[in-house]
Amino acid sequence: MRSENPSLYHSTQKTVSIYLGILVVMSLILAVLHYLFADLRVEGIRWFNLDRERNLPTWFSGALFTLFGCSAMVAYYWETRINARNGQVFRLPILWLGVGLVGLLMSLDEITILHENILWREVRQTTVQLSDTWIYVTQWQVLYAPAILILLGYFVLFFCNRFNSSPAARRAAFAGIGCWVVGLLLEGLRGTFRQLGDAWYSGEVVVEEVLEMAGAICLMGAIVFYTVDIALDLSEERRRKLQLGLGFFTPRALKALGVTLVALIVVGST
Repeated sequence: MRSENPSLYHSTQKTVSIYLGILVVMSLILAVLHYLFADLRVEGIRWFNLDRERNLPTWFSGALFTLFGCSAMVAYYWETRINARNGQVFRLPILWLGVGLVGLLMSLDEITILHENILWREVRQTTVQLSDTWIYVTQWQVLYAPAILILLGYFVLFFCNRFNSSPAARRAAFAGIGCWVVGLLLEGLRGTFRQLGDAWYSGEVVVEEVLEMAGAICLMGAIVFYTVDIALDLSEERRRKLQLGLGFFTPRALKALGVTLVALIVVGST
């Protein structure tokens, strides 16, 4: 199957790129609003502060994670549809549901601030008794590190193989994962930036939160680009590359996983 309407394929790609660009611009606007109005309170809420919850940046991030999860569901739909019409082109499309569930759970967590509240008091009471270097350690660094490792490892292996036929999608996916890894590094260094002063801390918050949003946008964009490729341009060449990526622990995927693990080890040691 080659694209029967090349103009539709290219116009769809262009439209997706425009919408992704708009989301990036909106993220940058939120960063500017943080610098201008971080301390502005309306009805007791700091609506533009990236370091606070239940405000505009939080809701925007939650919406991005929702879109990320929904895009995975759409990819699942198209893979199952193509498999039904053309045989076993894609292996285990159901794996997309795992990606979608992660996106929706991240959205729920962002909006309801679950991970900030669960066991935070117990972890803080323990860390403050250890040493000054542990004062700013949060519960996500102590309790959720294994889940973060498993999640990112799953994404790296799955996307590296699934996007074997879509170079643009693969680049966007690893750009998104890279944004999240750097964001995790910065969040782990928040205590250091806090000690350097308010200006340094505020700058760290802005960069970290923008990277988190950019990561979600890149991953969502990667999935959408991939879905457009298989829905509108499933050529024989693309089919051949898809067959090469049917495995899970392929050499390319393992190399990418190794690089990601090294980066996460660096993050964890800071």
